[in-house]
Amino acid sequence: MLIVNGHIELEKVSGGGIDPETGYPKQAETVWGKSLPCQFRIPKMDMRARTSDGSSFKDVSYEILVEWGRIDSERLRLHTVFGEILGEFKIIRIMPLREVSKVKIWV
Repeated sequence: MLIVNGHIELEKVSGGGIDPETGYPKQAETVWGKSLPCQFRIPKMDMRARTSDGSSFKDVSYEILVEWGRIDSERLRLHTVFGEILGEFKIIRIMPLREVSKVKIWV
């Protein structure tokens, strides 16, 4: 059972490649998929992270659980249940949890 506290949208990229007539690259189009309910948690947050030039930024990672299904994307967008966008993230790892019919995603 998921305790839903957010939603994810998977990125779908279409198009791109090489135009056979001109030989130039074609622009790829990014479309966000339908919203999937999820449960996320923040295992790591550093509000005082610094770049090499001294600028500060927030370093956050998320663990996300979704109902069983195929995750065929490299990026996702994470929302809270209140509609706040937490960000667009590259998927680091996907682990199927067959025993509980869930998929765990690390971003």
